[in-house]
Amino acid sequence: MEIKFKFIQPDLIEIQWPNQINDAILEEQLLWKAYLQANYQAIIYEIRMGYHVLSILFSRPVNPIELESIMIQMKKINKQDIEIQVKRWSIPVCYEMEFAKDLTLFASLKNLSIEKVIQLHTASTYRLHFYGFLPGFMYLGGLVEELHLPRKSSPDPLVKAGSIAIGGQQTGIYPTDSPGGWYIIGKTPLRLFDINQTCPVVPKQGDFIQFFAISKPEYLRIEKEVQQGKYNWSHA
Repeated sequence: MEIKFKFIQPDLIEIQWPNQINDAILEEQLLWKAYLQANYQAIIYEIRMGYHVLSILFSRPVNPIELESIMIQMKKINKQDIEIQVKRWSIPVCYEMEFAKDLTLFASLKNLSIEKVIQLHTASTYRLHFYGFLPGFMYLGGLVEELHLPRKSSPDPLVKAGSIAIGGQQTGIYPTDSPGGWYIIGKTPLRLFDINQTCPVVPKQGDFIQFFAISKPEYLRIEKEVQQGKYNWSHA
């Protein structure tokens, strides 16, 4: 796999992988990010991840010799030396029409039954690659090719928080009310972004996400438990 180091400015570099969405790139990004945080914390201000880019912002300008030394060390990283801890999260989704305004259209455009769309969407295990677009918006890899569909030509002015959507090769969850151009196929009663918490989002980059279907009565029950702080969001 070809990897490029791109010098953006004296305190910013990018590590670039092939333009793909896959677990192999994600695993390597997580490994390199953990290594940098463990060994260069004193000079790194922030590290950001995309599907195939790792951006490293240093707290001060880094000279070429120092940068070359860092790059050489990174290429020597042994996976066995760094432990990356990940969790598996289960997210309930109601796919009934009241919560899935685009599901019928989506199924028609894909020449699939609604039941098949739901079966395919819940059968896959997704990986959280990064947060973006909105605070708490998960970019998930792992959507099966049968469900790939370009985004809408005209975005919706309002998509409700908790909406489960598909756009292009990705599926995601709208954490807050927002305009959006993806197809809404369901809704979760979970609160995935809470600014009042010390950590507003719970799943971390690299974690696994699994959706499971629930009925409207189950949705309303879980929604009430979430509001009361009684819902136990399961993970392994």
